[in-house]
Amino acid sequence: MALDLARFRTPSAFASAAEQCLKEVKAVPPIEGFDSVMIPGEPERQAMAERRREGIPLDGVLEAGLRYAAAPLGLDLDPLLGAKDT
Repeated sequence: MALDLARFRTPSAFASAAEQCLKEVKAVPPIEGFDSVMIPGEPERQAMAERRREGIPLDGVLEAGLRYAAAPLGLDLDPLLGAKDT
């Protein structure tokens, strides 16, 4: 469904109300075990920033598969994946 928000209030009034709603949601104390209350999309943005900073974690099975596929091509994945533990 699509709504023309201008039929209900001005765009600036809508933006102001949305901002106030967001502030109220973020002001709710998080439950035990969590640092903050998050809105939709926020965990994904945090994960993206972490992966850009630290790389994408690979489990051992996936890493072994990548190395297996790269070996016949003579590709050295160490610079990308780090040295293989022996």
